[in-house]
Amino acid sequence: MGLRCRVPSPTSAACQVLFLLYHYYEAKEVYNAIRIFIAAYVWMTGFGNFSYYYKTGDFGIGRCVAAERCQLAEGLQTLRDLGNGP
Repeated sequence: MGLRCRVPSPTSAACQVLFLLYHYYEAKEVYNAIRIFIAAYVWMTGFGNFSYYYKTGDFGIGRCVAAERCQLAEGLQTLRDLGNGP
């Protein structure tokens, strides 16, 4: 797993792959479907974050730092996977 802080769900992974393929092949005929997938992905992410904060009430600085650390670690790991990272 490396530095990743969570395992992406199959749904989020599928949305990301479809989005990348859409841009790579410039598939304009599926533009509306891709936009719906992206809207659903963003909504699921927001709902997941809301659910966590609503259930735990954890708005502390430690949680914010941990979330930022995970995002930074995932970005660096992606760059390493692509051969462009430190």
